[in-house]
Amino acid sequence: MASGTIETAILSPTQENLDRLSDWIRQGGVAALPTETVYGLVADASNTGALRQVFEIKGRPLSNPLIVHVENGEKLLEWAELTGDLRRTVLTLVEKFSPGPLSYVLPKKFWVPELLTAGRPTLALRIPAHPLFREILRRSKCALAAPSANPFGYLSPTSARHVQESLGGKLRYVLDGGECPIGLESTILDLSRSPMRLLRPGKISLEEIQSVLPDKEILLPEEERALANEEIALAEKERAGHIPGEADEFASPGAPGGPRRHYSLRTPLHLFFKTEELLLAKEEKVARVFLSRKDREEVFRNDFFLSEEGDGAQMAQRLFGLLWELDTSRSYEKIYCQCPPSHGLGAAIANRLRRAAGRLKHGP
Repeated sequence: MASGTIETAILSPTQENLDRLSDWIRQGGVAALPTETVYGLVADASNTGALRQVFEIKGRPLSNPLIVHVENGEKLLEWAELTGDLRRTVLTLVEKFSPGPLSYVLPKKFWVPELLTAGRPTLALRIPAHPLFREILRRSKCALAAPSANPFGYLSPTSARHVQESLGGKLRYVLDGGECPIGLESTILDLSRSPMRLLRPGKISLEEIQSVLPDKEILLPEEERALANEEIALAEKERAGHIPGEADEFASPGAPGGPRRHYSLRTPLHLFFKTEELLLAKEEKVARVFLSRKDREEVFRNDFFLSEEGDGAQMAQRLFGLLWELDTSRSYEKIYCQCPPSHGLGAAIANRLRRAAGRLKHGP
């Protein structure tokens, strides 16, 4: 299927097409579907042949496990081995956050295919909220593995057009559900260990999870804690009158379980914290991406904004789409993008930007 010779059809969400896609997936086919986060490359999670097609189409290493999407909490319990306090904790989170953009890493049932877990004793599960994805779940009667529908390591797609441009010719069907309303992949919470760990920030923040589980300790990955310390040190330098420059670059760590560089663009991406750091004003071959248009008195034609008024949800929803447009336009030699503080939804946006850039660059 990944030979590059298949005619890729973009389907509208008619009843006939939903039935066609459900039958296709149930018979071992692979398709791209919209979720509330990003578009997913979908296959029957219990069909190892279909799962291998997913890895082949994406160019994804077999050592990288997949997230399984199920219809409800009852279906989640069919795939995860949960007892006692862990079961109660999971059901508490499901009641609060699911369906929605939270993935749970849990001990797996013995029969779960190894391709899903890369040989690990745990499995990532999510109950998605997008109505079209849920309809395919219901009609196909399958649990669905669904990594992002893009070549491994590139920006995640938030529209059917993104999928067609990057994977066209490698899969049969793409279901067009419009723009993804969230635009960032799900939060991943590892409950298989104690204390539990937030492996990937997303729309559902660490603070929100802690408010539901006030008696539980939740750790950030060591890399995220180290980066937070770097940001604090940088802020202290700025307060002391130090102007960040080229010598202040530091490496951007990748999320656990993934490559250090991810969401990579073809165009070099550099990050900055404060607008004062960005001295490049009129270079036409340099795109400048700001979090908000708010308080920007002077705007150049190479300036772009994730939000008009600084709305975090809008910033997240537009991030991948805007970067995709700038990268594929081939109009710019560099992209400079403002990085938000690492708390709340800003932590998820900053995580994606750091991994896309592979480093932080303070100033031009």
